[in-house]
Amino acid sequence: MTDRELLELIFTEITGLKVGQERLEGEIGGLKAGQERLEGEIGGLKAGQERLEGEIGGLKAGQERLEGEIGGLKAGQERLEARQERLEASQQRLEASQQRLEASQQRLEDIVTRIENDHGRKLEALFDGWKQNTEQLKRHGEILERIESKLEKHEVEIKVIKGSKNISMW
Repeated sequence: MTDRELLELIFTEITGLKVGQERLEGEIGGLKAGQERLEGEIGGLKAGQERLEGEIGGLKAGQERLEGEIGGLKAGQERLEARQERLEASQQRLEASQQRLEASQQRLEDIVTRIENDHGRKLEALFDGWKQNTEQLKRHGEILERIESKLEKHEVEIKVIKGSKNISMW
């Protein structure tokens, strides 16, 4: 090969190398731009991750608050259940008392009925006695009137007799 050919070959090779270098530099520029874009995306992902970690922290705090509230609700429910048990026991006592009161009321009603019957008979006997006394008093009044009438006749007769004795004595 001649020097010229060799120079042309070297020139061609150098030109090819320059084109390759330019292409590589373009690719490197593209890679740098891609790297910068990826770094920006990584920065965005890191910011998103930090935001998510903050939200997770908030969620954990909210969950702990809810767990505390659930604990309070459970305690409140236990208190309500205890109150309900006391109310049920009180209701049973009230029902037992009501049954005793109803039994006492029935006994009282029986006693009142018996008293009313006894009083009814006694009032009837008293009324009969009153009627008998009234009739007796009426008969006594009639007898008294007859006696008074006889007494008046006797007084008149005595006066007549005394008057005739006085006349005869004169």
